[in-house]
Amino acid sequence: MKTSGRCPKCQSSSVYKNIGSGLGEFDNSYNLQVLGKNWNSIDLVTYLCADCGFVELYADEQTDDPKKPKSRLDFIRECKEWQQV
Repeated sequence: MKTSGRCPKCQSSSVYKNIGSGLGEFDNSYNLQVLGKNWNSIDLVTYLCADCGFVELYADEQTDDPKKPKSRLDFIRECKEWQQV
């Protein structure tokens, strides 16, 4: 969905991505709690098929600190609290 714009479940092209938080007083963003490396969460970008309801979540790779050139996913690879499976 992220790169194709198509739902892998029903093949629909009616795919939407959350572009920020806030639906009135509700927050439509999600985050994944992580440990270490001077931050404690990663924003999750949500892709949703409006036809069948299938959802995919991707970790936002950008760091909040421009002085840190690595992506947040690079930090996950180096963090001892995460184990590769």
